[in-house]
Amino acid sequence: LILCTAPCRRVISPGLKITPIAMRLNDFCETRTLVENHFNHIKYKGEMMDCLFCTRKNARWRKTTNEDEVVSWLSEKFSVVELFEPENPSIKEQFNILGRTKFFFTTGASIPFCMFSPIDSVAFQIRPPEGDGTLGKCWAQMFKFGHHRVATAYNPKDVGLANFHERDLVINIEQFVHDVVKIAEVTELVKKRR
Repeated sequence: LILCTAPCRRVISPGLKITPIAMRLNDFCETRTLVENHFNHIKYKGEMMDCLFCTRKNARWRKTTNEDEVVSWLSEKFSVVELFEPENPSIKEQFNILGRTKFFFTTGASIPFCMFSPIDSVAFQIRPPEGDGTLGKCWAQMFKFGHHRVATAYNPKDVGLANFHERDLVINIEQFVHDVVKIAEVTELVKKRR
């Protein structure tokens, strides 16, 4: 909603068949500042969350097939872990949830939402193996929160699907465990279970 109503311009690129809409950096920063100022006086309701995992269980495609295993491991390792379906809460509720989160595991349409992550947090971007995750990285750099791209592969059962966005993803659980443990140790942002 916020991104759609902000001032936008068309990007003209001779190599593209369509011209995507892009926001200027100043507009991003202005939007972020407006949100920070508006919510600055609000005390976030509820306890801090170590991990917020954006689930795609109810999505039509690009689900994370080993999501249950990943969330189970997070729940064993950290004190407060919650699942997040951005389609359900209001924008205000989403800001309240994200404002209390230290590790945000984001995927799909929730990736732009990580722009509003607190400075003392890390966004873990779950995305297809192609590309470099520019969107998540660029917001992390602009707004000074941590960013990590989660190692994924396509589910082997989806090999025949031509459109990448229809393929389900599998998180490399060994790499995931290694990376999350290391980031938790380095940042000291989350509480480990005893």
